[in-house]
Amino acid sequence: MAAIVATPGTIGGKPRIDGHRIGVNHIAIWHEQMGMDIDEIMAEFDLTRDEVQSALDYYAAHRSEIDMIIAEEERIVAQIRSGV
Repeated sequence: MAAIVATPGTIGGKPRIDGHRIGVNHIAIWHEQMGMDIDEIMAEFDLTRDEVQSALDYYAAHRSEIDMIIAEEERIVAQIRSGV
């Protein structure tokens, strides 16, 4: 299995696929909200099946933590869009 790491200073210390700047939250959004399957994510972002599956497994085990990260990022985007 590919490692999921959290490194201070890399994508804000959020859990990510080791060796990439792709967060578990990104994989979760692409898969859960955008409906991309594993093969589509692999092709689009040059990841292995193991890397995508590890991120999805991490998301399943830490759903509340990752959902909070997603909600915070959505809140920030909404603030920026509203000019606040």
